[in-house]
Amino acid sequence: MKIYKIFAALSACVILFSACNDEAFLEEKSYKNDSAGFYQSERAMEIGLASCYAEVQYMIYGCMRTTHSFMLLGVGLDSFSETSATDHMSNWASLTDQSGYARHWPDYMYKLANRANTVVDMIDQNEGVNYSTATKKNELRAEAIFFRAWAYRVLAGMYGGVMYAEHMTTEARYDYELLSRQEAWEKIAEDFKWAEENLPTSPRLMGTITKAAAAHYLAETYLALGKFKEAEDAASRVINGQDGNY
Repeated sequence: MKIYKIFAALSACVILFSACNDEAFLEEKSYKNDSAGFYQSERAMEIGLASCYAEVQYMIYGCMRTTHSFMLLGVGLDSFSETSATDHMSNWASLTDQSGYARHWPDYMYKLANRANTVVDMIDQNEGVNYSTATKKNELRAEAIFFRAWAYRVLAGMYGGVMYAEHMTTEARYDYELLSRQEAWEKIAEDFKWAEENLPTSPRLMGTITKAAAAHYLAETYLALGKFKEAEDAASRVINGQDGNY
């Protein structure tokens, strides 16, 4: 009975307090949910990077046994499929810019580049974030830079010209800069070089990017640019274990 009386008294206090603060109770508050509001911690940056890893995982493994992957796997015009007359590998004339096969990779690679750019921009802009180590900020930024370079690498390799952006996009735009394949390779090389310089030699988590991965793709990009000595040097850093155990 005593407990009941105490509970009743507390309830009365709450009711009286609420009655005296009707205006405060009814005041509407808007909580902005956007990139600037979310990326306020090291953990938030890691979550942003996780979306990049998920994108790559889907593109490489999520649709590996479907015909959407034939562009990545390098199936040529001499291939043939008996599935149907409308299948691209038996009727190449149907592979137009309106085809889902042609759109599949650029759709996802531009999405990946924008996710990576978001993490880069938020790391650069949110200076008040406390990182666990002196090098962690640049290490996380290097992961995002790597993803941006990898996305544009796929686009330049498959399609040539690339609509390039170094910052995140939050609304529809029609003024993207179209780079030639050669210009894209130059920017991609810069990104992979910066990533290699700032990534750790050991993965942050099992499967995350390290120096050796960046050096591997840097060597590949240098080959595309005809910079053979630089390609040899980058590849040697991987082979000789200079960039860690990959």
